[in-house]
Amino acid sequence: MATLVVDRGLPVANLTTPNLNISAGVNRSNVDWSGYTAGGQSFITGDTFQMPVDQQWTIDTIRTWSPAIPLAGSDTLGSLYSSITLYADLYSNLGNDPATWAINKAGTISGNTSNNDITFTRVLYQDATAPNDDYQGQSGTWSQIWQVDFKNLNWVVTPGDWIVFGVDAAALTTLPWSNHASNAALSNSPQQDADDFFTFINMTAGFYGDWYDCDSASDPECVWGNSSDINVQVFATPAPGSLALALIGLFGLSAARRTEARSTAARCAP
Repeated sequence: MATLVVDRGLPVANLTTPNLNISAGVNRSNVDWSGYTAGGQSFITGDTFQMPVDQQWTIDTIRTWSPAIPLAGSDTLGSLYSSITLYADLYSNLGNDPATWAINKAGTISGNTSNNDITFTRVLYQDATAPNDDYQGQSGTWSQIWQVDFKNLNWVVTPGDWIVFGVDAAALTTLPWSNHASNAALSNSPQQDADDFFTFINMTAGFYGDWYDCDSASDPECVWGNSSDINVQVFATPAPGSLALALIGLFGLSAARRTEARSTAARCAP
């Protein structure tokens, strides 16, 4: 059974001090970032997370979110996007072309489904009350929030590895795919490995090395004056052999302690 090992999920509503959507003002935590095309090059949004340092892991699922469908109307994911792809690799491989990254999990979209390895679930902000349980963009328009689970990745990584990832979907309209992000301090939820930066990944010429924070309210990546990280959750299992090795180590330590105890008892015997 896969375990939640990285938890940087959606923000949770703060009922005392509003922290979601436009009504929250400067306390707003939620935002979304979409890719763009410039100078003949294509960019998607992404971020990083770190695997736990205690043992080797096999990543099973990487989960992200997107305010993908306008709340008004009867659109489906498949009417707006033809396919979706997760890109992921070790942070140390950032100079490589994303097409060669360790994970390129792609699937076509039909209606609101893809395949057994990529699933979509419509969600609402936890603890929020209408209308703030959906996502509101900076223009004031409302969107449905869709959770995307990229499953069966079977990706073995070493303890403490830093992973970079990005998600994009091929748009059928002028609405680009965007990834949900939030400000860690205002999210009212665990924001593991948040550092107030996200990134744009150059899909045309490899990694694009600008990491976006919020140095001042005039920065275009600030929007409402706060930095943000792409929200992500990671589910993993101990890699084959890693748990066994850990148990062997514990058994060896226990045996050594028992031997030492017997030796001490023999020395103390009359």
